[in-house]
Amino acid sequence: MAMAKLTLEEVREAVKELTPEERELLFLDLSEEVEKTDPEIEKAWIAEAEKRAQAILDGKAKLLEGDVVMAKARAMVHERI
Repeated sequence: MAMAKLTLEEVREAVKELTPEERELLFLDLSEEVEKTDPEIEKAWIAEAEKRAQAILDGKAKLLEGDVVMAKARAMVHERI
């Protein structure tokens, strides 16, 4: 038997009727769903990470101190505000 599709608002209202334990279980289930990654995307990120790591090992990457990176990031955000 197929269930009728609920709207987001209907789901939100239904969640209010759950016990705290049921909400926690629902949260864990939803977290697992959100964290699922497409295997092809995962493979691409691993390849990119390996490429970047090799560039560091080969001395081809320009490395910056963390505080320098954060200062640049803050400046970029500040420019947009």
